[in-house]
Amino acid sequence: MKFCENCGEKLEDNQKFCENCGVKVADTGDEAESVKVEDKQDASTVDSTTDNNKEGQNSSTADSINNQTKATHKPVSKKLVIGIGALVIIAGGGIFGYQQAKDYYSLDNQVDRYIETLQSRDNGKIASVLSTSEEGLEITKESIAPYVESFLYNVDWNQTRYDLISNRSTETLLLKKEGSNFVLFDNYELELIPAYVTLTTNTTDAKLFIGEDEVATSDSDEFSYQHGAVIPGEHIFSAKVELDGEELVTEDTVTVMSGKDDYPIALDIEGMHFEVSSNVEDAEVYLNDENIGQLADGNGEFGPFGNLEGAVLELRQETSFGEIKTEPVDVSNSDFEYYDLRFADMLTEEDVQAALQRTFDQLSNLTNEYQYSLEADLKEFGQSFSEGVAYDELRPFYVDYAKRQRENEEVQYVEFEVRLSNYEQTAADEYKADIEIDYISHFNGTEANNYVAPDDRIRTFAYNATLVSENVDDGWGDMVKALSISGFANEEMTYDSNAE
Repeated sequence: MKFCENCGEKLEDNQKFCENCGVKVADTGDEAESVKVEDKQDASTVDSTTDNNKEGQNSSTADSINNQTKATHKPVSKKLVIGIGALVIIAGGGIFGYQQAKDYYSLDNQVDRYIETLQSRDNGKIASVLSTSEEGLEITKESIAPYVESFLYNVDWNQTRYDLISNRSTETLLLKKEGSNFVLFDNYELELIPAYVTLTTNTTDAKLFIGEDEVATSDSDEFSYQHGAVIPGEHIFSAKVELDGEELVTEDTVTVMSGKDDYPIALDIEGMHFEVSSNVEDAEVYLNDENIGQLADGNGEFGPFGNLEGAVLELRQETSFGEIKTEPVDVSNSDFEYYDLRFADMLTEEDVQAALQRTFDQLSNLTNEYQYSLEADLKEFGQSFSEGVAYDELRPFYVDYAKRQRENEEVQYVEFEVRLSNYEQTAADEYKADIEIDYISHFNGTEANNYVAPDDRIRTFAYNATLVSENVDDGWGDMVKALSISGFANEEMTYDSNAE
């Protein structure tokens, strides 16, 4: 049997704690045996001692328990407390910081910060937040000005925000995911979509400008320069060139939009221009004895020119019999924009064929006896041919036709068709060609008198002709080039047939 050292309560041998006061019971073997011996030998003494010294024992036991408690529960270190507190603070701060960063770097808030910068219309701030993927295109406080002035006024910012968040783009801006912030949060860059331009001009040696920056110099009269990317917005494009001692400038202000398609910017110099035509298809064009180009198919456009005071225009052509020229024309201070310069000693195949056709058309029309006499008609007809068998052969047909027409017989009218081949110029005013002339008779006929007209008759004659151009008086005091035909050599008739 043992007793609680604190309160004296009787305890079982294997009891660990006092059920009365809760104090832990000492369980060393020696102490237990000692208590048992003392109990057996002198129980009364123990009881007396216990009664007499109960207060002292209680005090002694309390001190013993306090000493045991101090020995069992060591005091907590201040460093440990501080460390635990710091960890708690850090953990709490980390969670709070994460939530703050997550909110700050959210897509919506990044877009809102970009829009706030754009709304400021501060060129420097805007240039600092915009990027570009175009190599060579710089976004600076100065270069961004056309974009700010053209696109950041009267903007529906709610729509802009929606487009950037939902579609990742607007008309001029592109929102691109580029890397991350603190590994955990997506980073978005705002990219400016550039515009693209191609500059053209109609003048050699013209300097081309975008704003004040010279970007190219033309090397032909049909110059095209694909400049590439520019900041979208309003730009001033210009071309400058010095012609005939005078600087000519063309300027155009254009607002270019973002996108891949090139904007064509035409910077044609607006000096003097003129168009030239001639009867020689590939004649060389000279202005003040300087070659400025060549005709194509008998036509050409030339210019621009600056000061043309005293300027003279003419055409030249090299031939097998030497160089020929047109009459020079003064083009200074002229309001004319078109000049037809003819080589008087150079007739094309078309010129000759047209002249011959006009001659025979006139013969067809010389039938009115009230305006012409037969003798006058024949004289005019003869003037078209100086010699040769053609006159002798065609004259009877014409006389017969004229008589029939005047006598109102069955011939209704006659016509001629002229064709040339193997055309060749043999001298300054002489040409050779093969000529075919169709003489076509058309007959009258009426069913009333049971008269049936014969078929229209075509007779064709072929000739080798020499044609000469010469100066004649046009009847108004001016000398003009006229065509006469000589040297006809009669060939076998090509055909003699009837036609419906």
